[in-house]
Amino acid sequence: MAMIGSHPNVRRRVAREVRQAPETLDNAVHLRYTQASVKEAQRLHPVIGMSLSRTVPVGGVHLHGSFFPAGTTVGCNPVALHRNPEVFGVDAHRYNPDRWLQDDDPAQVRMMERTNLTWGGGSRSCPGRHLAELVVNKVVPALLREFDLEITTMPEESEMPCYFMAMLTGVKARFKPLDPGADHGADRPTDDQESEGAL
Repeated sequence: MAMIGSHPNVRRRVAREVRQAPETLDNAVHLRYTQASVKEAQRLHPVIGMSLSRTVPVGGVHLHGSFFPAGTTVGCNPVALHRNPEVFGVDAHRYNPDRWLQDDDPAQVRMMERTNLTWGGGSRSCPGRHLAELVVNKVVPALLREFDLEITTMPEESEMPCYFMAMLTGVKARFKPLDPGADHGADRPTDDQESEGAL
């Protein structure tokens, strides 16, 4: 919610998509831009901020031109990996949900999906992933369907400690109930009218 709310163009597009969609039990999975906005926020601010370590097995392993002998502890930090420009593009440090919607380059999207460690990977995958995704898929659309979101305090990245957990902290938000008699979707600017430079 913090990342969506602190980027006005994203907030408008998500709110418009949510408010124009039918309220069905599974509608969240059909909200492509909303899903991309959540995934992009999780990419930049994954919950786990530490290396997901493994021990090299007997025989050692060659990785990217280097040899690691058996017994060596190796790992990959999700925060650093998710900001790798070779995987996520030269703007990897920026919040840009459209990177997940590259219909003209499905191979790039598949590579980002494979590299994404938001929920861990392999035997270290989060056991609560499906429950967490269910909650997010229900809560985000429900809140933005009924409220206008305003982020009143968004701390600088340097103010967010990153140890075992790497979540956004210190964010303050205001949820303003929508006027039930107003049309909250039709008067929004179209995607073509919105400036991508504001992201």
